[in-house]
Amino acid sequence: MKNKMFAVPMNLGANKAGIDFGPEVLEEKFPEVFGNMELIEVEKKREDFNEQSLKYKNTILHTCEKLAKAVNKAVKEGYRPITIGGDHSIALGSISGVAKEKDNLGVIWIDAHGDMNTDESTESGHIHGMPLASLQGLGDKDLANCFFQGSKIKNENVVILGARDIDEKELEIIEKYGIKMINYTEVLEKGIDQILGEIKDYLKVEELHISFDVDSIDPEFAPGVSTPVRSGFSPKEMFETFTFLFDNYKISSVDIVEYNPVNDKSEKTMNFVNELTEFVLNFKK
Repeated sequence: MKNKMFAVPMNLGANKAGIDFGPEVLEEKFPEVFGNMELIEVEKKREDFNEQSLKYKNTILHTCEKLAKAVNKAVKEGYRPITIGGDHSIALGSISGVAKEKDNLGVIWIDAHGDMNTDESTESGHIHGMPLASLQGLGDKDLANCFFQGSKIKNENVVILGARDIDEKELEIIEKYGIKMINYTEVLEKGIDQILGEIKDYLKVEELHISFDVDSIDPEFAPGVSTPVRSGFSPKEMFETFTFLFDNYKISSVDIVEYNPVNDKSEKTMNFVNELTEFVLNFKK
């Protein structure tokens, strides 16, 4: 399958400086990999700054609508969209664009966080902690109706992998809707091979979207993120995970998000993101 890459320099979902520079830094350093990205510009919209539970909602939603339209066009033309962030709020756009054409899309959300908060459960108001809930039709209706009305993915078609930092109210939402969540503690206890086997047994879909947050990796190997959490996957475990997913599913689309060059050390994270992206672009079944 041909790939088409999109760059979305969004930082407002995390409300952190630096993430917006991620795509630009990658393109400058590795033009042969990132040089053909289509830029989805972030246009600032008028915001209600009294709305503390949905910070920068209008700008984020406008950007996600633009991304969804571009991704949807790419899917219709036979491409696999690869979206480079930017913070994880942009997955609302990328997945909405794919889901418009895929009725039974599966999503594996590889992240230290669940991103299953809503405007009612959030402690921070940061929308990068909400996209997975919005994609399932939960929370703020404007976000849930991004690109087209209603939920984009079924609850049973979602797996959260590698979570290590879940809010209490967020956990209540995950449990209420029966979302399959595999904490990184379980990976340590069972080993990555057994966990991947469990995912295959559970996730009965043909086509799968991989939404990968760099903070799922141990900060020892990838410090360049905005919300680091102790422990996490090694790069080796993540390459094994991606290989398994590509071998066992038709990968419709991929997000690689939350790389923050401001917090990187010795270009560790930058080099890892480049290697993972090259893997995705060059994988041959």
